[in-house]
Amino acid sequence: MRRMLCAALAVLLLMSVASAAVKPDWCADYARVFPLDCEPKRYLVKAEGDECWTLLDADGGVLLERYVMDFDPDFREGLSIMFDPEDISLSGFMNTAGELVTGFDFHNGGWYCDHLFSEGLCCVQFASTGKYGCINADGEVVLAPEYKFLGSFSEGLVLYLSEEGDYGYLNAAGEEVVPAQFPYAGDFHEGRAWVRTEDHLYGYIDMDGELVVPAQYTDAGDFCEGLAHVEIADGHEGYIRTDGSFAIEPVYLTAWDFENGYAMVAQGSASAKEQEQGCFGDEGVRYGLIDVDGREILPCIYNGVENQRGVNLAPEQIVVTAWLDHAMHFFRFEDGRAVEIAGLETAAEIEYTEGIDLGPGEGERNALVFVVAEENPIDGLTMAQLKDIYSGEITDWAALGAPDLGRITAFQAITRSVEQQAFEAFMDDVWPMQPPQEYLENEYGDYISNCRFCALPGAIGFTLKSAWDAQSHDGMKFVSIDGVAPTVENIRSGAYACVVVP
Repeated sequence: MRRMLCAALAVLLLMSVASAAVKPDWCADYARVFPLDCEPKRYLVKAEGDECWTLLDADGGVLLERYVMDFDPDFREGLSIMFDPEDISLSGFMNTAGELVTGFDFHNGGWYCDHLFSEGLCCVQFASTGKYGCINADGEVVLAPEYKFLGSFSEGLVLYLSEEGDYGYLNAAGEEVVPAQFPYAGDFHEGRAWVRTEDHLYGYIDMDGELVVPAQYTDAGDFCEGLAHVEIADGHEGYIRTDGSFAIEPVYLTAWDFENGYAMVAQGSASAKEQEQGCFGDEGVRYGLIDVDGREILPCIYNGVENQRGVNLAPEQIVVTAWLDHAMHFFRFEDGRAVEIAGLETAAEIEYTEGIDLGPGEGERNALVFVVAEENPIDGLTMAQLKDIYSGEITDWAALGAPDLGRITAFQAITRSVEQQAFEAFMDDVWPMQPPQEYLENEYGDYISNCRFCALPGAIGFTLKSAWDAQSHDGMKFVSIDGVAPTVENIRSGAYACVVVP
């Protein structure tokens, strides 16, 4: 439900840090063009319907032909996985200059979330031995491929599986710091790692392997912001400190990790928990939000709550989305309270007017509309100004006549969405800015996608006209482009000059 709503609303994110650059003429020959962060400039390109990416120089000359899956290159700590065009079960790593730092020597190296570079190291399964080892960012072998399994480095240690089937921990030199003795275990976070005993109870060890929190819980999570959620025998969950004492009593049906000072919790019946599969909207389950002191920031009355998953966010940047029946509510935190800043109805309760539909039928046309906060004094922009905003040439609202708004926060849509593809067509001859790290989803590596941000002062984003008309949009307004508003009539007639989606 959460992903579906985000995709349907789609007014999204990006923030300005780069200067504008004109796209080379040869870009028009490719469906995807990914500029690499290097000098001299290089590009990864891919033709429509092709899974093969080619490395080009600034003049469009071919440097390398390699193979990746059909997603955009995903650089983690400066490296992205590449797949062998002759055998896609084999993989290697490319740096941001487009250079292969390894051969295609690994099975699934970097592909799964637990096999990405972390702390400058990546644990991978070597094709030559079928065993796990570890490489550094230069492709050099740090740990020989002789392990049954290796996890990801965290706080200087990595989880490993012994030949006997027990888990322990190694350091980067391959020295066993915590002997293999646990049937199952997790990564270290804040000096603690959960471990599971043979009787399926969970406790926590310190970095010397000492069991500092007895194995007494039926489930356990990682420590985040000083607290970890645990489940007691009756199925309820609460939060403990690193010494094992309860900071928040186990009164919740389900609890999640703390992020940015807040955690999602759920209330409901025991039977509801048995049916719950981790999805929002489960019958009998209602969600809310608490802070690290256990205070109820949002009551457990919602069908779903999403704690904003960006990293390195300032308190005023955190925005939370909550769903209740057929409405979405957006909250911002002020002095430890949740203040509603916008609300949206979903399409389920909308009566459509003539000529407006979520999916335009034959003869109907959709268009890209740009959205700002209602309090923004600017009602219209030119095409040139929009391109300057999204390419990084204009970074402050003062340049557009609104000095009180300060820095422009320019959001883009989720990768590969219809909205983002329309936006890229709008930017046709100019490179849009790259997203800043603090606005990345740390679970999926994708841009945070929701119109919630556009109700914030200083923000600008975009969506499709059909989506705008299919929901309420308190706190937001669209801007005219070159003096023409994106009305149905103006889109039909072609008077509205922005990108029109057939």
